[in-house]
Amino acid sequence: MATFDAINALILAGGLGTRLRPVVGDRPKALANVSGRPFLDHQLTWLSTVGVKRVLLALGHEAEPIRDHVAKDAGTNLDIVCSIENTPMGTGGAIRHALPLIDSETVLVLNGDTLVDVDLIAFAAFHAQHPDGLSLVLTHLNDTSRFGRVICDDANQVRSFGEKNCAGPGWINAGIYLMPRAAILTMPEGTFSLETDVLAAAPPPELYGFAKGKGFIDIGTPESYARADAFTADFGKTAL
Repeated sequence: MATFDAINALILAGGLGTRLRPVVGDRPKALANVSGRPFLDHQLTWLSTVGVKRVLLALGHEAEPIRDHVAKDAGTNLDIVCSIENTPMGTGGAIRHALPLIDSETVLVLNGDTLVDVDLIAFAAFHAQHPDGLSLVLTHLNDTSRFGRVICDDANQVRSFGEKNCAGPGWINAGIYLMPRAAILTMPEGTFSLETDVLAAAPPPELYGFAKGKGFIDIGTPESYARADAFTADFGKTAL
């Protein structure tokens, strides 16, 4: 059975969170209150339940409150290490910047503002079928226009990534990846987006979509944040 005890998790939590400030004030997005707990704690609890032992936090804007929070107690027994960006580096740049801290051959990467109702153990087993490639979780939405649609072939290989303005139902990138450390080593240093500059611009030849996401919350806007309490209540009954 696939396991996460030897896989580092990397949470991308360095964003500015500008759109969320009207409802959370100067609190970092990762510490936004959801169901009485910082959103980050929901992610850490989830990772702990599937056997993750070591978590890297890619931080930038307002890193200190997040670092102070996990230093005190995030409610888990995880080994948590922070990778600090002096300037915003984008999702791709943040992953590459954290490379010296990664000590596993495979890395689980998560966006710091999303939760997905998906079986991570099954996702790891899926990735194990092509461990040298990059796997991403896909979740189904009734309207993909905000996020961009991902198209896979019958072998689950991604053929089109991030097509925006496609109204109607479809599969989207849920912001959870399994990737080899060796693949991160090939990324350039500097500021860039994993989604736009790497995956959408020139999809890797071995990019596979795990189309098993059942539910998805992104707290990046006031509207989606308002739905987070209800989502985490159900999430706790299924994914955790």
